[in-house]
Amino acid sequence: MLKVISTLAVVVLLAGCQSSPTSTADVSSNPAGTAAADPNAPVISYAVTQGQVNWVGKKAVGDQHIGTINVAQGSIETKGNNITGGSVVIDMTTIENNDLDGEMKEKLEGHLRSEDFFHVEQHPQATFTISGAKQVTNVPSVTHEINGDLTIKDITHPVSIQANISFIGDKVLVATPSFSIDRTKWDVKFGSGIVGTVADRIINDDIFLVVSLDGKQ
Repeated sequence: MLKVISTLAVVVLLAGCQSSPTSTADVSSNPAGTAAADPNAPVISYAVTQGQVNWVGKKAVGDQHIGTINVAQGSIETKGNNITGGSVVIDMTTIENNDLDGEMKEKLEGHLRSEDFFHVEQHPQATFTISGAKQVTNVPSVTHEINGDLTIKDITHPVSIQANISFIGDKVLVATPSFSIDRTKWDVKFGSGIVGTVADRIINDDIFLVVSLDGKQ
């Protein structure tokens, strides 16, 4: 995704290269993974009050860029200590670069918003529709694997995302470790090797992401 990357398709990173999400979710806690699911628990809906996607895009050789995209709105449905449904709307018009300044920053952000990448004028939103989740017990700082459909540029593919889910009072906090998606599945092919880009200008097909969400009843 980028000439953009030399001058960067919604939900894993290279954790040390990206900026930290602004969410208050704590990936070091694991409360949701320690209790058994209660089949008699009521279904509770949480409105997403805050959320952010941190991204890393890399060239095959050399450069990488990092940045953020804001979550516009969403809902999370739970039963007991598990997520059962919901959706997250990502505002693609807010895609931002965090490692450049001035004219270079504006140029990269403009390119990412253009038809070469996410074409935000026609596709201003991406969505992740949650179909369910299962508990995970053998991965540090991960309590659940969330399954759903990610739609970018009106193209939808299934995605599974590991996450730490914490329930604190009337809030739910969701934070993912780094995960990747293959942007070409969502017709984001600029700079990809599959369209014949010369080797030293290839942009990796994988985009690395970290997602944080705060929800409140």
